[in-house]
Amino acid sequence: MDSGDYNDEIDAIPASLADPESNINNKKKKSGGFQSMNLIYPVYKAILSKGFNVPTPIQRKTIPLILEGRDVIASSKTGSGKTAAFMIPLLNRLKAHSTIVGTRALILLPTRELALQVNHSF
Repeated sequence: MDSGDYNDEIDAIPASLADPESNINNKKKKSGGFQSMNLIYPVYKAILSKGFNVPTPIQRKTIPLILEGRDVIASSKTGSGKTAAFMIPLLNRLKAHSTIVGTRALILLPTRELALQVNHSF
């Protein structure tokens, strides 16, 4: 398997829809880049400024679901873009969230090392 080919090892479905009849996991035609995800301009601009033009397969499958407010369980190889797959929708949703209401986001991670990696990416 080519190290850049993640399609065979991605499993991303809404947590509440573990239905084998669902068409979520069916292969779909790639629908473009981040511009097709209806992200707010500051988030989209930040993604482009970091040099990312095309979402990875895990991002392409999960970001639209998360933006809809659905729970998602996803797994893929290290380096496939999982952190950005949850951080991009998080940043997009924080823009619209009230700044008056307490905690706006909580990210739980199992190890300090992973927390430092996510903090660096964020």
